[in-house]
Amino acid sequence: FGENPAVTNPNAKIVMAGLAALDLLVVSDIFETETSWFADVLLPAASFAEKEGTRTDGNRVIQWTYRAVSPRGDSRPDYWIVTKLYQHLRRAGAIQLPSEIAGVKSEKVKFSKAGRLVFIYERPLRPDASWDYSGGAGKSAPISPIEAEANPRIINKEINFTTLIYQGIYDPVRDEFTTMRRIAQLRRPSQIDGVFSQEFGVYKDWGWAWPMNVRLLYNYDSLKAVLGATDKVYAAGKEWEVTGEAGEWIDESTGEYKPAFIPGHNFWVPRGFKRRLSGVADIFGGLDIIHFIKTGEVKILGKFVIEEGGETKVLTYDEFVAKTGWGYLWVNDTLYWDADTTSFKAALKRAFFSGGDWRSFKPSYQKMRDLLAQYYQQTGSLKEATLKVINEMGGWYKGYNFQWPIHTEPVEAPVPELATKYPTLAWLNPHNLLVLNDQPDVVKNRNAGVALTPNDLKDVPGEVVVFTSNRLTEHFHSGSMSRNVPYLAELVPEPFVYVPRKLAEKLGVMSGDYVDVITLRGALRMKAYVTDGEAYLNVDGREIPVVNVVWAFSFEGYTTGPQGNFINPDVGDVITTIQESKAWLGKIKKAEAV
Repeated sequence: FGENPAVTNPNAKIVMAGLAALDLLVVSDIFETETSWFADVLLPAASFAEKEGTRTDGNRVIQWTYRAVSPRGDSRPDYWIVTKLYQHLRRAGAIQLPSEIAGVKSEKVKFSKAGRLVFIYERPLRPDASWDYSGGAGKSAPISPIEAEANPRIINKEINFTTLIYQGIYDPVRDEFTTMRRIAQLRRPSQIDGVFSQEFGVYKDWGWAWPMNVRLLYNYDSLKAVLGATDKVYAAGKEWEVTGEAGEWIDESTGEYKPAFIPGHNFWVPRGFKRRLSGVADIFGGLDIIHFIKTGEVKILGKFVIEEGGETKVLTYDEFVAKTGWGYLWVNDTLYWDADTTSFKAALKRAFFSGGDWRSFKPSYQKMRDLLAQYYQQTGSLKEATLKVINEMGGWYKGYNFQWPIHTEPVEAPVPELATKYPTLAWLNPHNLLVLNDQPDVVKNRNAGVALTPNDLKDVPGEVVVFTSNRLTEHFHSGSMSRNVPYLAELVPEPFVYVPRKLAEKLGVMSGDYVDVITLRGALRMKAYVTDGEAYLNVDGREIPVVNVVWAFSFEGYTTGPQGNFINPDVGDVITTIQESKAWLGKIKKAEAV
């Protein structure tokens, strides 16, 4: 859906080979893209202007966008396609759920107490109900016959109830989609975050941001730190002291908004506690979420376990509300906890990798670097040296847990001395290790590897450069949309490479001349665009030219051209796996007669 990995992914010929080898490939897009060229089935999608739903920007602000025109012909929005595809496969018997295989039609919810299980209630399993997004009531009324079959507003409400960080995109008490807010005014000082809004110019009522409509992260004490004072806010029948941007949270007793992130209050920690209140796996106070998001009717399926007078009692929702006053327990996925349960200091230690403190890691770190430099000097191959270190030390960066920021070089490093002093983190990732070892066997000897140092390119003609890559104002991402817009295609009709003037003079190249850009993954022939900007890296006292490759082109669309991602390395960030497309090694030379 809406992705074009045949162009966007690194070392793209391997991606294309994989797509060609699939038994079945189904693609949904608004144009025939390079990826959909390999598809067995191409489903016509609706463009952004032909459907409604949310859009999120880089600052986490989510805004609802409305449909401008109806979809053309048989094209449909992705939410319609996915829903209908699931329903079709269910009718055909292609999808069978574990509960159906086991013949289970209901589940008994029990509570563990003092070594025994207390029965709470029994609830039916409705495997297909959560895939029925038809209809809708109130603010969720469908806008057209297409949405009447698969309603994005119902889907949006489901996301509110199922994904904790997005809880708040819908207000179930007032039946309001907060992402639809378009109030272009700052909040008043008497409102939640009113002082913050006025002092820092933040428009809190334009769209909604996760978590809890907080617009600036790590902002827990900004009022105190910047203004030297706290703020007092009266909300949900109570006065609250606020130290920074608090965000808002619906009160379980009143149903009104109150500050969220404030001293002594936390709603993340007791999430599990609340679920125990209404049964082992219930959320939102046992609310029948599927029924609510379609009808707006509050229907409580769950029951509640309390301990009173040494006894364990099972209460209905009404009985529980009478005891606690929590009539709006169902609007939140967790409790608002009034105890000092946690501090809000950011914890940098990651769970991805085990390890101890810096004192215990430092000797291992130094040993790894010393061995890497030693083996590189002995073998002349950074790849061999790296594999020997991994084998000898039982791993790469042994004991590093990401608690301390350290500098590392890219996989393809221009200066070997720095590559051994500040080794790349890449080999912590299993996929990257496969690339280093030319695995799997199907890619061996197919120009799919990496050049860890310039020496690995000694047999390649041309000048050693550091490559980077970029998009253009006129062509976004893979170009699958912009290259199909004639005006944009005519503004930039073909790809090119930026070449700094000093390097261009050395190569004997002028703007418009063809150059060959070459890496271990292969070569491309593109036109040069000679720039006067001094695009050089000063690395350890050495001047290394940088050549910038435009990559938004390939073989489909109104205009076509060589594909930049054919020649970049197939390695990614250790945690996010984002491809390393901003720094890699290769050579450039003036093309022979074209």
